[in-house]
Amino acid sequence: KEYQYEDTADIITNTSTEHVTQETYDIWYDNIPIGALVVVQGNDFFSCDEHVRCSNNLEEFMSMNRVTDPIFSGQLKTSIYTRFMCVFRKN
Repeated sequence: KEYQYEDTADIITNTSTEHVTQETYDIWYDNIPIGALVVVQGNDFFSCDEHVRCSNNLEEFMSMNRVTDPIFSGQLKTSIYTRFMCVFRKN
């Protein structure tokens, strides 16, 4: 199956969540082992044609990426877009 973790994974990172559909993200997320530390990043750069799943703000980013009880959540404003990042344990 796609996105299967055959070995125990302690940290899972996805630095380009804006490049996958919600359906693909959910399939990926559902296969992450419970308890793994997850790091996700995305942005609000809607004008890029390759970005199919941007967020308007940090709260929307957290919801779309199924973040619960974040260890860290933040954003970095650049001259072109805002980058979002969250670190959390999958429940």
